[in-house]
Amino acid sequence: MNAAYVQGQSVEYGEFKPALLYGNGPASYTAATGDAIANPAAGDYINFPMDCLTQSGNYALSAFPIAAGQIRAGAPSPSQSGWAWIWQYSGKQGVSSVVQNAAGTGMTPGTYALTATGGGGTGFAGTVTVLTATTIAAPVITNTGAGYTSAPTITAATGGTPPTFTVTVAAASGNVANATNLSAEIVQFGAFISQL
Repeated sequence: MNAAYVQGQSVEYGEFKPALLYGNGPASYTAATGDAIANPAAGDYINFPMDCLTQSGNYALSAFPIAAGQIRAGAPSPSQSGWAWIWQYSGKQGVSSVVQNAAGTGMTPGTYALTATGGGGTGFAGTVTVLTATTIAAPVITNTGAGYTSAPTITAATGGTPPTFTVTVAAASGNVANATNLSAEIVQFGAFISQL
């Protein structure tokens, strides 16, 4: 994540100044390494970033040192903060299951993306594999999404008459899955900024 100032100013050597920073999530999240946080300006180093929620409230972020055991008084370089975010669901409703309730006809075999509309939330992603013109394999959820106040309508462009699905939503929790696109999520957090 490329951090930038909401408020705050560059600091002089030896100073620590509080700042409010912001940025967008990654286009493809990797849970093993987290979402690396870039410094807000050349020579300005992030210290003690505060845990936060995204602006949508769908995700909770916790900062951790990129290299275990290193002192976080500064950073490895002006373009690297030494911190990364771990993204987790904040507990808002996500899609917990997608089950076929009516078979399709005339479908074209292949794997298709599932699309969610309505329900008030964002971020759902999944796939369904069409085996024959009238049968599918069980749908696969790759991102539960979050913030749903009711079950969204799930569709797939399978050709012919697609199947219909019964959708269940439940509180989304745990770590965000690999390859999730979080670029629409806005992160705002407090930290101290220093120069070394």
